[in-house]
Amino acid sequence: DHLEQLEVIVVVARAVVDHDHLAHQTVPLEQLEVIVVDDGSGDDTPGVLADAARTMPNLVALRQDRNRGPAAARNRGVAAATAPLVLFFDDDVVAEPTSVATHLSLHRGLGDGTTGVLGRVDWHPDLRVTPFMHWLDASGLQFGFDTWIQPGPVEPPYAAFYTANLSLPKALLERVGGFDERFPHAAYEDMELAWRLTAAGFRMRYHPEARVFHARAIDLETFRSRMRKVGESAELLRAVQPDFPI
Repeated sequence: DHLEQLEVIVVVARAVVDHDHLAHQTVPLEQLEVIVVDDGSGDDTPGVLADAARTMPNLVALRQDRNRGPAAARNRGVAAATAPLVLFFDDDVVAEPTSVATHLSLHRGLGDGTTGVLGRVDWHPDLRVTPFMHWLDASGLQFGFDTWIQPGPVEPPYAAFYTANLSLPKALLERVGGFDERFPHAAYEDMELAWRLTAAGFRMRYHPEARVFHARAIDLETFRSRMRKVGESAELLRAVQPDFPI
């Protein structure tokens, strides 16, 4: 069975993450490979990963000498993966113990090699959800889970290709050439990839039971900074994919 093993690609960019949620998944270690790409962080991420490797024999830690952005980091992680199924997590999410097993079970049910699974991202229970964070959910500017996305097929797939919690066959990524590394920010680099994937026959289903938690609070100033990067990426997207409906 080509789905007997599941890869997890965790992109770590300028952040030290809590790795315990990956060390305590219900999936047996021999079915799970954790690949962490340290994208030129300036903090203690290498030390944290070295400590984690002592208790996680399935951890592969890669480091980029300079920050090249999530597109390049994910491509490097995918290239290092050895199994046919890839699950992307962001550096600031915490998975439930059953998150990986849920993704794997859903793909076993699909079995078609052309479909991805989008899981839900909720605020971490330990966070104080501010009025601004409630507004962000209701606005749909960060995720569309509380606005338009419904369980089942996501149409079009590129409108909600959220790599914070998303799995798909590795062969699909290789078929379209992976992420476009000209995108330096975590903005539109995922949707641009999904645009090419969709043209190649990719489909996606939303399953809220495959849940992770966003462990980093967001305030107005942080979001303003992010939106400036979104604007820069939007201009790049217009040049790279003129037909993309921004």
